[in-house]
Amino acid sequence: MPDSVPILIAAINARHSHASMGARCLLANMGDLRTQTKLLEFTIQQSAAEIADAIVARNPKILGLGVYIWNTARVAELLPLLRHKSPQLKIVLGGPEILDNVPPTPSSGGCSPERGHLGRSECGQDARAPNGNSPDDSESRPYLPIL
Repeated sequence: MPDSVPILIAAINARHSHASMGARCLLANMGDLRTQTKLLEFTIQQSAAEIADAIVARNPKILGLGVYIWNTARVAELLPLLRHKSPQLKIVLGGPEILDNVPPTPSSGGCSPERGHLGRSECGQDARAPNGNSPDDSESRPYLPIL
């Protein structure tokens, strides 16, 4: 069984040869949270169920996931699976396609996206209060833009 990790950055690439620069930049800029953060990469050839199982097996508290033109369909399939398998998981969505292609749905928990990239650890800090619980306002925004 894979190691548990508090913060997981997942990238769904078009191919294995197309590494995710956004996810790597985010990982490199996690600051004090870097040691608690891991990167996991997938391809669009993998099923949403396979991706969800791999993510849930690592038992993250926070998941960062980038939405790009090549993975929007897979992300849209993945979100309800993650909500079902790990309802307590905080999912942080971001990337250039988030506004246009991943609408909020009841099964995915809602979305308050903004277009753009954030290469800093602020979202990870925001989602984890010093006592390990979520800050009061995070319950109303389970998805935040980061990648």
